Amino acid sequence: MENNLGDLFAQKNQYARAIEMFEKAIETQPQPEQLEASSDGLLGVAESVFDASPDKSDEIVSFLAKHNPVRLAERQCEKAEISIAEFTSKNRLVVRLRTGMVASTGIIDKQNSDFGWQIQLTPVEAEEGTNAIIAPQFVAGRVARNEVEMTVLI
Repeated sequence: MENNLGDLFAQKNQYARAIEMFEKAIETQPQPEQLEASSDGLLGVAESVFDASPDKSDEIVSFLAKHNPVRLAERQCEKAEISIAEFTSKNRLVVRLRTGMVASTGIIDKQNSDFGWQIQLTPVEAEEGTNAIIAPQFVAGRVARNEVEMTVLI
C-alpha cells in the first residue's frame, strides 16, 4: 500500500510525502520483493531531489544504509566504474568511483560497522599466501551526483 502511495507522490513531485511512504513501508519489515521495491522507490526520490537538496539525498542514502544495506550496496555497485585519478610520488592516491545512481560518501567504520566504501591495498612485493593487505585511512567527497572521489595518503 505504502509503495503505491510513494510511487504516486513521487510522480506528482511530492517528494516529502513519497519519502514518508517509502520509509514507512521499509520500516514495517515487508516481504523481500516489497522491501526491494520500496528501497528502489526511495533511491529514485534521492535522484530526483539531488539538484535541489543534496543533503536530503544523503539523508535518504543514510536511511537505506541502516534499513536495507544489501540493496543499497547492490545499487551503488551497478554500472560502477573505478579509476585512478591521481597517483604521485608523494604517496597520494586519488581514486574516483562513478556509480549508476546518487553516490554515497560514507566510509566503513570498523568500530560501528557503518555502511560505506573501503580501500584495500596490497604491496607489489607481497608473497602469495601472506596477509599483506593494507586498509589505509582516506577521505571521501562527492564530486558529482554519481561520483565520489577518495583520497588516500599512503
